[in-house]
Amino acid sequence: MKGLGKFFQLKYLSLRGTWISHLPSEVVMLRNLETLDIRETHVEELPAEIVHLTKLQHLIASTDYVMPGIKIPDGIGNMRNLRVLLGCGISSGSVGALEELGNLTNLNELDVQYWGIGSEYKRHEDRFLSSLIKLGSCKLQSFRIWRKCPGDVKFLESWLPPPFSLQRFEMSGCYSFKWIPCWISPALTSLAYLEINIVEVTQTDLCILGEMPALLHLGLTCQTFRKERLIFYSRGFQHLKEFVYDVSVLPSGNLLFMEGALPMLEDLSLIYCVSMVNAYGFFLGIEHLPRLKNAQVRLYKQGAASSDIASAEVTIRNEADDNPNRPRVTLVEHVKREDYCSDGCPNRTVAVEGLDANTTNQKGGSRKTTNQTTNR
Repeated sequence: MKGLGKFFQLKYLSLRGTWISHLPSEVVMLRNLETLDIRETHVEELPAEIVHLTKLQHLIASTDYVMPGIKIPDGIGNMRNLRVLLGCGISSGSVGALEELGNLTNLNELDVQYWGIGSEYKRHEDRFLSSLIKLGSCKLQSFRIWRKCPGDVKFLESWLPPPFSLQRFEMSGCYSFKWIPCWISPALTSLAYLEINIVEVTQTDLCILGEMPALLHLGLTCQTFRKERLIFYSRGFQHLKEFVYDVSVLPSGNLLFMEGALPMLEDLSLIYCVSMVNAYGFFLGIEHLPRLKNAQVRLYKQGAASSDIASAEVTIRNEADDNPNRPRVTLVEHVKREDYCSDGCPNRTVAVEGLDANTTNQKGGSRKTTNQTTNR
């Protein structure tokens, strides 16, 4: 890419999908550049001179389990026009660079990866949290953190004062909070999208989350076994439109939706452990969700009698038929795997059989597909 530096008025540069390992040296000459997209490349470190691109607003790198994130360059605090910073690594850069992140007071969206394990990364955690607190007091609206290695992100529990402008918070990977941090509360009046992993989800947690006034999407993952059902009552979650529920340790207690629960819910995805029906019956409560359009129920069948599996399928299908909104309900088998995929996280859900509740008008009818869910 010789001659790139001649395009001194260039504002947008995408190297996405080129799989280069290093940025072209002339990129640092593009002083009017506003967007640099290096997703789907092997770039792990930026040139030191990148911090002189003070007009840069969007620095976008890959966010996945394959790479630890780009190294945050020293001097990044000079890039005060940055609005979007995606795919940077907490553990790969210097603690000084992490501290400088707090100077990016115009940052709206931050996506980081954290591969650090052990006490030697304590300073990285402390400096990053300090910067995150500053950003949360400015314009930060979206924060996502990936962690490939199993463990926790306990340092994030101390995000105080709360980031009142935050609209989206997402956890991805093999880690969890021990409990809902105190800063995730109804006081976050702008938080609309929440993906969170918790060691043990309790009824109290549902009460807290249910009072969050702007919440539209909730992804909730429970990391430990629980025998009791989690019950959704008519109070709370008045605006929630999308709900995804996952469990890492199976079998585990199912959900129950009472009449009046989740009045605005349109899309639902959850795990249903058939072997637990002997404790409290088959009823799930899908018929009580008045605006439901789509539901994926992942049946965990291990340890369950074949008669119980059949009864569970019929019950769920009947509930969908009894819902006045006639939602499309897809049943898939949830296969628990003991092996781990190459990224270090459990390879959990495999859809081996699909059943669409609206494919027939007969209560006992079904349509089967192999190795995929039903689509229409």
